[in-house]
Amino acid sequence: MVLLAEDDPAIAQPLSRALEREGYEVVAVTDGPSALEVTANQRVDLLVLDLGLPEMDGLEVCRRLRASGAQTSVLMLTARTDEVDFVVGLDAGADDYVAKPFRLAELLARIRACCAGRARGRWTPVACGWTSAPASSPSTARRCSWRTRSSSSCGC
Repeated sequence: MVLLAEDDPAIAQPLSRALEREGYEVVAVTDGPSALEVTANQRVDLLVLDLGLPEMDGLEVCRRLRASGAQTSVLMLTARTDEVDFVVGLDAGADDYVAKPFRLAELLARIRACCAGRARGRWTPVACGWTSAPASSPSTARRCSWRTRSSSSCGC
């Protein structure tokens, strides 16, 4: 299931329809606490997460999701396009980051890539609950969020 956390109906409604046409089951929410509630109570394969959500922003949702140990793939979707914003989002635990306005075909391709990577087991959890680097390339390990499962400690 794809969870779409987006508070702008002009984006959420057409994106939900496009995902459903692609064959995904979609649940849409409009705020951060609702996104966390759905991920805690249902199997979510991918969270498409807007950073500018009300009540709790997307960065905090992502951080809490990772701290809970959830293995859900996260694709951040936001109007924030500075390099530092991309880095902060990825460091918070996102698997990918797409800037608004986005091209639908590219977004759908990134969604397919996130779902395929999860299905292949490319990402493995570590003790702290963050997403680790691919086990096949330990040389990319950095900080606790990038250590492989074979590490004895996540370093948090």
